[in-house]
Amino acid sequence: MKLKFGKSSVTVTIEDEEDMYTLYRFLRPGDIVGSKTSRRIKGDEEGSKSSRQLVYIEIQVEKVSFFGFSEALRISGRITQSSESSITLNSYHSLKVGLHQQLSISTEGRHPSDFDMLKERQVGDRTGRVIVVIDDDEVHVYAVGTRATKLLVEITPSITRKGSDAKQYEMGLLEFFGDILHFLHDYSKESNIDELIVAGPGFTKDRFMDFLKERNTDLSKITRMVEVNGTGRRGLLEVVRDHLGSTDAGREALLIHQAMENLAKGNDKTLYGTNEIREVVKSGAIESLLILDELLYESVERRAEIDEISSKVRNFGGKVYLISSRHPGGEQIKGLGGIVALLRYPVQF
Repeated sequence: MKLKFGKSSVTVTIEDEEDMYTLYRFLRPGDIVGSKTSRRIKGDEEGSKSSRQLVYIEIQVEKVSFFGFSEALRISGRITQSSESSITLNSYHSLKVGLHQQLSISTEGRHPSDFDMLKERQVGDRTGRVIVVIDDDEVHVYAVGTRATKLLVEITPSITRKGSDAKQYEMGLLEFFGDILHFLHDYSKESNIDELIVAGPGFTKDRFMDFLKERNTDLSKITRMVEVNGTGRRGLLEVVRDHLGSTDAGREALLIHQAMENLAKGNDKTLYGTNEIREVVKSGAIESLLILDELLYESVERRAEIDEISSKVRNFGGKVYLISSRHPGGEQIKGLGGIVALLRYPVQF
């Protein structure tokens, strides 16, 4: 992401899909966003047909939608300014933001720390990390970004159980491994794989590692194997939490794990829910505030409420973490109402 700060706005240039996702998390209802866009314009002469033209439009954001790692970001709202005089102000328009596109975002009404999220993308983690969570019942392959994950494929094998026919079991297992390798090979043609992590309970991951070394030397050179107890998304969360601690996603996973452990043990240094946190924030006791990004798009009023709480946490020296709904621990935060606070000390209220 390229940034250029002006007096009252910042110009953003999208360089990759992660930049689009960062913008999705950053933008909020009420922001003023401008960009060149295609819009149907009616001709000057009476009876002339309308045609699509490239114009500059600014809109006041009402809704932001993101459709996946490799797809577009859509920003919708009412038009506040246009380079074409025939366009009716206050009418609706949607800006479709793609790769290499440039747009302007007003900085008015924003706290300077709000822009840390964008600044981080200038030097962010851009590695093409892929995680394979495997056992002999299924495999899930995930792409891992700075703060989010995406399920790329789920494969369920047809394997005869070990106890019935050892030869058929072995043939089925090798076919299963072949399907996984075929997918990884095809995926690597479209997206770079800089690191491959193979994880899972039991010995299936070990067998797959041996298979990988025999069949694909180049891929095996960038592969490491880790032990986890869970499969699927639970196994993914373990990998991110326990083995990617230096990444944003890993640090956030550790905080989520700490919060869940505190709640399970009845430790009163963790709170959840807007009403409870609103009361405690006045004391300055909140050390870390975890907010699910979906919470910010419920309504303008809801976002203002969350912004107020976040600002107070920062003023007392606490840290605010915006947790992606695509983070492997996002569902846990969602189950707690989308907002969780880790306290420096217990507070009675």
